[in-house]
This record gives sequence, C-alpha cells and structure tokens, in this order.
Amino acid sequence: MQRNKGELPGLMQFRRICIAAAVISAAASLLFVAVRFPPSLRSFAVHGSLVAGLLAGHFSLIGLRTHVICSQIRRGTDQLFDRAEPEWITVLFSLAIVASLFWPL
Repeated sequence: MQRNKGELPGLMQFRRICIAAAVISAAASLLFVAVRFPPSLRSFAVHGSLVAGLLAGHFSLIGLRTHVICSQIRRGTDQLFDRAEPEWITVLFSLAIVASLFWPL
C-alpha cells in the first residue's frame, strides 16, 4: 500500500504525538527510578519503571516508523512500511507490559 502526499500532514501530527508520548513515558520511567520509595512500595516502583520504559520504547518505535514513512513520501520513493503501527508491534508490547506487571520481583 503506497501512501500519497495528502496523508503527510496527518502522519506528521501522529509522529509528533508519538514523540511526545515517548518523552513523557521516558520521564516517568526516570522518575520511578529517581524517587526513593519505602520498602513496601519498591515493587510498585520497579513495575512502574518497567511499564513506563516499555511504553517509551513502543512510542519510539512507532514514531521512528512514522518518520520513515513521512521521509519516503516526501522523496517519492517506494515505502518500506505500509503502516506505522502493525498488529504485531501492539501485541508484543501489550504482552510485555502485562508480563512486567504480573512478574514477581
């Protein structure tokens, strides 16, 4: 599936949203690591850091794929990806988040 130049503004806005979400998630992950939690809440901090880190990775990957699509539309070359967020990325990151939430530490 080849995208046309009419879709470029929407894709660029989606890329900006992904970058903002990745930065917020990375900041939340660093916040969980930086704040000292009492021993009773340490597992909460570790799980929170893992989930925020996985979300940051997820949005970074989607933003990168969207950036590649936008660049290829601008250049008029064949597109490497047909969608910015295929199902396999969503399923893998969702399973990783669920596993990190319920994994005993």
